Amino acid sequence: MLGIHIEELESELEGDIGLNGFLGLDSNVPKGFIDIRVRFNVKTESENLKKLSQLATLSPVYNTLIHSPNVDIQIDCIRKYGVTRDIPTCRAAAELQE
Repeated sequence: MLGIHIEELESELEGDIGLNGFLGLDSNVPKGFIDIRVRFNVKTESENLKKLSQLATLSPVYNTLIHSPNVDIQIDCIRKYGVTRDIPTCRAAAELQE
């Protein structure tokens, strides 16, 4: 990549998550990761390490994590003959099955 010879590359990712928030036990605890750590172990020439450190900040995953993207969640009802977004119809179908 960019003229950098890499003989070997390993990555380690770990994070801290507040389980009490994730499980809904404490509304004051975040529901997601509090800290995320990424470590790369690279077999390359030492002069490449600074370049690789700069390249790591161009990662789409890194960019997504530090810039909180908009997230849209949509829940659709699967009926016998297809998907509907009409929630009252979905409820009615569920009641008929009970």
